[in-house]
Amino acid sequence: MNVDESEKIIAWGVRTNTDLTEGKGEEYFEIFCRLKETAIRLGHKRYIMGSDCPIEQVTLHKINNKWYGPVRVNYGNNQDIALNNARLKYEDTISKMMEAGIDEQTINNFVDYDLVKKGLK
Repeated sequence: MNVDESEKIIAWGVRTNTDLTEGKGEEYFEIFCRLKETAIRLGHKRYIMGSDCPIEQVTLHKINNKWYGPVRVNYGNNQDIALNNARLKYEDTISKMMEAGIDEQTINNFVDYDLVKKGLK
């Protein structure tokens, strides 16, 4: 990835909260604007209990013709983590079956049978 330092701007970030009732949630940037006036207008009454959103300066970088800056990353809940772990085990098992010389059709038959048995197909 090549970051061209000339493709860097100072913008205005409009913050919000995942809990607009009490503000007990996570803060994140909802909107980025080139002009402070635009950020103020777009953040008007969109924050906790209908108040105005906090506005702050942020640096955005242009990489491969797309802008990047501060972001909020969702890590997933316990169910997402369990499904992710199950998927990784499944993919590892399929890979080992292929390495052992089991042909793709046999693997597909096995997977189809398992789904039918569980009532998922």
